[in-house]
Amino acid sequence: MFVPFAEMKIAPFKTYEEIPQLTKEYIVYVCGEQDLENVPLEDINSFMDMLYTAEMKRREEYEDGWVI
Repeated sequence: MFVPFAEMKIAPFKTYEEIPQLTKEYIVYVCGEQDLENVPLEDINSFMDMLYTAEMKRREEYEDGWVI
C-alpha cells in the first residue's frame, strides 16, 4: 500500500476527519489496528512527518546523483 507524497504534506491533522481516506487505510494497515481512532493523532502526525522527511531526503539524494 502506498500513500501519495501529495497527501503527506497536509499533516499535521487536528481531527480524524481531516485525514484522507487513502492515508487512513495506510495507517490502519501499518499499525495493525482495526479502528483508526484507536491511534492517537499525535502518533499519526509523527508518523506522517517521518514519512515526509524520509521522502524529502530521498528526493535530495536523487538530485545529488545518489541511487537508493
